[in-house]
Amino acid sequence: MRCFIGFFGITRSLRHTAASIRSGFYEPLRQAGVTTARVGHFNLPQVISNPRSGEMDIVPDRAESTLLDLDLCWVEPQSDTAIAAEFDVARGFPDRFGDGYRSLANLCHQLRSLERVWSMLQLLGVTETDLVLLLRPDLLYLDRLDPAEHLAPLLDGRTDMIVPGWQSWGGLNDRFAFCTAASAKLYATRARAFSDACRAMGGMHAETFLHFTAARHGLRVGHTDLRAVRVRADGRVAANDAAMLAAARAEGRGMLDRSTGPDEHLNSRRPSTLADTIALDRWPGPSRPSGSAGAASPERASREDHTTSGGRPDGLYGGSGANRSSPSDTRSGSDRSSRASRPAPSDNASGPSHDRDMQPSGQAAEAG
Repeated sequence: MRCFIGFFGITRSLRHTAASIRSGFYEPLRQAGVTTARVGHFNLPQVISNPRSGEMDIVPDRAESTLLDLDLCWVEPQSDTAIAAEFDVARGFPDRFGDGYRSLANLCHQLRSLERVWSMLQLLGVTETDLVLLLRPDLLYLDRLDPAEHLAPLLDGRTDMIVPGWQSWGGLNDRFAFCTAASAKLYATRARAFSDACRAMGGMHAETFLHFTAARHGLRVGHTDLRAVRVRADGRVAANDAAMLAAARAEGRGMLDRSTGPDEHLNSRRPSTLADTIALDRWPGPSRPSGSAGAASPERASREDHTTSGGRPDGLYGGSGANRSSPSDTRSGSDRSSRASRPAPSDNASGPSHDRDMQPSGQAAEAG
């Protein structure tokens, strides 16, 4: 089995989240003997500034993506021109987020980033027999993936796509997804149905749009209880994710062994949650080990983004992420599975999160 990992969005807080990604995804897949390939497309706003979240005039670090040890990476300046068509459609309907269409603009940028990720996966030769994990890089992942358990519904054909079972806001949570290759394509390219969805839904809303996509294509959708919280550019956790982080810390399981450094795998206790050791108000961020695979050179990380004579953006570069294998864990597992037409989980009392990550370049980027 091959597993492709695709990162999308903006990297704003990887110094805080990269360790949880390596310990929560890279290491379990390696231990299970799964061959992986990792790609990422990241929008690069000039500045991140959002009074609501408290992020003010923060200049993102374009080299931060090197912390992910990617095989292929594309860092692209964020431009409102690139989303003009979708944004114009969205503005023809009521603003479902109620923030002057800022969140809808951010959603358009995220959807475009996902489309770029799919094109990169195709460059690396993804096939219908592969699995694809689509992850946001600005999430602190609180639980450790167990491939035998969490990916089993995809491998045995019970589901086409697995999404978080929490914060669905009347649709399907779109913060990360585990997919078959076929459903990954539909997930990552759903912007192609943006206009149809707006007309069908009477406007645009992120979680509802993902539900619309799954229902339209008859995808079998499963839910996972793996948790993740958004981390701001200044290292703080999003306010409406604080309760989830507190609950994970209270469980007191799966502590990172700091004596071996943040890049080493978990200690001898059952590695279930990473949150209880990462105090974001004092966590220094992961230190990249000397000689780590996939490191981009300073020259590569700082080059200007433009299209070369060969038609390949200079912002797109290859890494050398190591994919070491060990004997596969053959245990079986299960997940909750449902048709996309089934009512969404009843976790919507507090309303939508209004969490979108990018802003047209004419304004400062809102980091949701």
